Amino acid sequence: MQRTELLVSASLSSDRLTVTGTSNDAWAWARCERGFHPACGAVKWAVKLSKEHGGFAHMVGVVSDECTQYTAYGSKKSWFFSPCFAFVEGERQGGYGDFFFAGNVVTVQLERRHGHDGVMRVQVAGKALVRDMTGLPRDGMLYPAVRLDGKKQSYTMVAAP
Repeated sequence: MQRTELLVSASLSSDRLTVTGTSNDAWAWARCERGFHPACGAVKWAVKLSKEHGGFAHMVGVVSDECTQYTAYGSKKSWFFSPCFAFVEGERQGGYGDFFFAGNVVTVQLERRHGHDGVMRVQVAGKALVRDMTGLPRDGMLYPAVRLDGKKQSYTMVAAP
């Protein structure tokens, strides 16, 4: 059986702050060029989700250098939040109800301390609730990443509160 690869591209704005919909109606991943080392402490970034989602969920999180196969939901060595689920190394975890929606600003905080498992938290602007994901790797670089589903989704980096 021959394996066929589908090439999909995403667009990056000239100011390098917005990644926009894919070149066709397939999904794609966008990873930041800058990553965070194991002893970086607490770092924070925020993304504004597009108002359109094309019927699919926005996803925000991190990937490691070892993440090389990006699947529809995630892959090994990736950790993500969707509006109602967490994905740990590509495996969907228990649901927690709708947490963020198209158009929201989502703040992601990553904590990495030498010798300790990493923690990732997400919070939506204007909401007190925070969702945590524990057990992120102690070693290696982690990079902010998002998943795009089709031509209608986009993500814009904004100043973290």
